[in-house]
Amino acid sequence: MMKCALIRWWMEEYIDGTLSGRRLQWVRKHLQECDACAQDLVWRRSLGEMLKPEPFSAPPQDMWLDFQRRLAERAQPVRTPRVTLWQWGTATAAVVCALAIGMVWWGGRSPLPETAAPVKPSGGQQFASGGQQQKSPVAGGAESLASLPSSPTRSPVVKPVHTAKAPPVKRTEPSPSPLRMAVRPAAQTDDETQSPTPQVFASMAYAEVRNEQGELVSRVLLQTTYDENGQPRTVQIECDTPAAVEVESNDQPMDSSDTHGDTRGSADSPTPSAGTRPGLSD
Repeated sequence: MMKCALIRWWMEEYIDGTLSGRRLQWVRKHLQECDACAQDLVWRRSLGEMLKPEPFSAPPQDMWLDFQRRLAERAQPVRTPRVTLWQWGTATAAVVCALAIGMVWWGGRSPLPETAAPVKPSGGQQFASGGQQQKSPVAGGAESLASLPSSPTRSPVVKPVHTAKAPPVKRTEPSPSPLRMAVRPAAQTDDETQSPTPQVFASMAYAEVRNEQGELVSRVLLQTTYDENGQPRTVQIECDTPAAVEVESNDQPMDSSDTHGDTRGSADSPTPSAGTRPGLSD
């Protein structure tokens, strides 16, 4: 294989006729012995024949004349006119000048005359005009008497007239309406504000009495009513049985040492002391 590769390396020079010496002898001897290299030589020679350039041939004269005729008949492209920079500048300057002239003309116009509102004559002017109108018949009589001989008369003394100043106006506060006066609470004394009105209230307690096995024996309801001074008035104890109902009235102070004792379902239980609220421990 190494020998075939070397022969194929020299194959191009062998085809061109530039190979000489011992290399030429080795290539000829190897081509006689190796069919693969001989076939490769035939393929290379046929490829060379196919790739040989053909001789240059000048085009006919008719072809060149026909090309010139078609080129002359072809329509020339119409070029659209392009607006140059100076044309744009001219148009812009014209627009600016027109705006400036319009502003100057609009600013130079005289404003419309404002119509003055009729001035209403004041009281003094009306009085003066009325006096002139009233004096007109007197002036006519004076003109008629001007022809008579005048006697020496004294000129009247003109006394300055002092205008009286108006007295200061006192602002009177509006009197309160009867509705607001009725809504206002009446004044309270110190005793009423300090001592609140006593109230009557009551307290109630409920308890259940059970035995050692946890069974319910009886239900007890304790109800106590207090008077306005905070003293117990009535103590009522109710049980399940009607015989165990007791109502006591508190007319004397009671002992407060037994208030924490057991009061479950007993009519002989102690009553609560004054100033304390009864309750059951269970």
